[in-house]
Amino acid sequence: MKKNILGAVVAFFVTVAFLIVVNDIRTNVHTETEFNSVDVNAVKGSSQTQDLATVDEEE
Repeated sequence: MKKNILGAVVAFFVTVAFLIVVNDIRTNVHTETEFNSVDVNAVKGSSQTQDLATVDEEE
């Protein structure tokens, strides 16, 4: 009797976890990040001038 209940509980939680993962994958497939602007700043302190880009995300 205990083995049947334990098996049912395990099957229930595995099914719920699977459905949560599928739902998460399905809702996040089409999300894209849009950026307002990109600022490029020179980094000092090295022999060559390097550019450092900072990006502002739109929320």
